Amino acid sequence: NVGGSFKGLNARVIYEDYKIQQRDLYGESMPEAIDMHFENFYSELKYTLKIGDKLTVTPKFQYKDQQPWRSNDDAALNRDTLDDYYYGGLYSSKHIKQTLGELNINSNISEKINLLGGIQYYKDKGETVEDYEYTINGTTSVDFTNLSAYVQGLFKLKFAILTVGARYNNHEQFGSSFVPRIGVTKVIDKFHTKILLSQAFRTPSIQNIDLNVDIKPETTTVFEIEAGYQLSSSMFLTANYYNINIKDPIVYFYDDDTGLEGYDNYEKTGTSGFEIEYKYKPYDGNSFRSL
Repeated sequence: NVGGSFKGLNARVIYEDYKIQQRDLYGESMPEAIDMHFENFYSELKYTLKIGDKLTVTPKFQYKDQQPWRSNDDAALNRDTLDDYYYGGLYSSKHIKQTLGELNINSNISEKINLLGGIQYYKDKGETVEDYEYTINGTTSVDFTNLSAYVQGLFKLKFAILTVGARYNNHEQFGSSFVPRIGVTKVIDKFHTKILLSQAFRTPSIQNIDLNVDIKPETTTVFEIEAGYQLSSSMFLTANYYNINIKDPIVYFYDDDTGLEGYDNYEKTGTSGFEIEYKYKPYDGNSFRSL
């Protein structure tokens, strides 16, 4: 992980090689001689340009290259032996690449109004070996593009601080989606409260689509309400309720009877809960928390 910055320019490169030496495989154990690598390369370049005191423009470029399930079969075992354990060794030769560009604009209109907006475009591309073809197009290469735009406004009103935002996505395979968000926060002396309602949208990955061309995106809706009180200069008490609902969640499955695996949409899933936090912070700077 290497990064650096010069004035408004920031750059970062990350390389990762995650390795598993043994894996349960449908009732059998993968030979320990086979190492499976998940090799990843990430890079980012962005520039923060300040125009006066109220406007900031940030262009950003990202490139990601991932090679999941890469085996060392050439060094340890021949492909035929590997095929017996991981059908065809086909995952070991897949490359997934993403190229992303984004332009973000942040403007402090006044002391009470902040506007944030931007546009983002990315392209996902998958490449594999000749003896494996993607289901969706019958070739060894597949790519999808996504264009999105987002906007958010923060308004310091007399009755509360209001945050309103939305994101629009247009995916080449799945069409368009619109996800809004709204948040309200209020502080009255030592009491504060927060209400948040937001949605998020996740498109299936290339591997999701390859194993199920009819798979759908999943949408997450989050509702959260919080209230807190400052008991003293060193003690705080906060209560929070949250509800997270995921529609059409993308779930991996394996069928023992047929030997088939894939991804499918379940109807829904999610979680909800209630939590209370007491925080004590003495004057020496140390803190103690209990839930």
